[in-house]
Amino acid sequence: MLKFKDLGEIIAHNLQKQDKSQTWLAEITGVTKSHICHIIAGRCKPSTKLLLKISKTLDIDIKIMLELL
Repeated sequence: MLKFKDLGEIIAHNLQKQDKSQTWLAEITGVTKSHICHIIAGRCKPSTKLLLKISKTLDIDIKIMLELL
């Protein structure tokens, strides 16, 4: 589960850097804020499809994100 937390930290860092909220990311990617919160906290693993949406939305290299799964 530690790897997922690293993924969550990357997502949280990019949200903060872009001054965006978890609610905003949830709305853009079509999931609940709770689900985004669980991913960021490392409590759940996002699907590849959701990971791709997040990487495109936050402009994060998908290869980096996939390595953390």
